[in-house]
Amino acid sequence: MKIYTRTGDRGETGLIDGSRVKKDSLRVDCYGEVDELNACLGAVRSHREDAGLDALLAQVQRDLFALGAQLADPQARIGGRKPKAAVTAEHVKRLEDAIDARQEELPPL
Repeated sequence: MKIYTRTGDRGETGLIDGSRVKKDSLRVDCYGEVDELNACLGAVRSHREDAGLDALLAQVQRDLFALGAQLADPQARIGGRKPKAAVTAEHVKRLEDAIDARQEELPPL
């Protein structure tokens, strides 16, 4: 399979379901931002010294992969499954609790 089409893309990109959207669409911008955040977390994890923090960041990365996949799927039915939220209130609460626990370890400002 070649990595070029010789037809140009007319400023569009394909989504998981085969539909086309403009490359400057909010959807494409959002999953680009999610990918960049995920890459940054990967870089942080490569310099880790704290197994607990590494486990937390690994979970956040998994959540971000799910979010990115959902953003790339207009029907939010990854792999033909029923639609579901990639990031729920439970995910947010788990992250907030982890932040609160870590904050207690920091010196006062």
